[in-house]
Amino acid sequence: MLGTNKAAVLFAWALTVAAAFAVGRSTAPTGSDPVPESAPENLATAFEAALGEPDLLERTQRTLHLLQYLGPENVTGVAEVYDLRLNILGEMSIRPFVTTWARFDPAAALKHTLLWQYGDKKELGAGTAIETWALRDPDAALEAYERLSQDNPNLREMLFFDLLTGWLYSGKGGIEDYIADLPGPHLNSAVSRVAAKTLRKD
Repeated sequence: MLGTNKAAVLFAWALTVAAAFAVGRSTAPTGSDPVPESAPENLATAFEAALGEPDLLERTQRTLHLLQYLGPENVTGVAEVYDLRLNILGEMSIRPFVTTWARFDPAAALKHTLLWQYGDKKELGAGTAIETWALRDPDAALEAYERLSQDNPNLREMLFFDLLTGWLYSGKGGIEDYIADLPGPHLNSAVSRVAAKTLRKD
């Protein structure tokens, strides 16, 4: 029992670190973070080594450190590393990576994660991308969401609450009117979701 409790505490701590990093990166002004001088020569290779670390906390710390170097010039190679290891990666590896990517190219992050073959990973990745997008630009995220859901109705259900979460946390208006125009079933669930998120936010 003691071992189980310790593992749960360590997991919760690591998840908190990952979430704090994601929130800090998503809310910081674009371009405010200087590029560190000690960036790895090959970021994809560095990520491959970090994601192969067997210790959960060490793996989380190493990947969070490397994410500060992620940018348009190297994201393709890093994304390929994540794609190759996707079947064994969990939330603490996927969510910070997609959040960081979506800060500078949310459309590409969303498009890429929607191609992931594992349903649970696709939902986690795409949901993180649309939430991060909505947190920074709700109007653009909503437009992308509506366009995607017209072509594939299943995406509407999958991304719906992540869109609302990011929009709510963005602090920008319009979400009340959007929810008020939703059909009955979606209206009830959306109100419950936003109410819970509002209580947590405040």
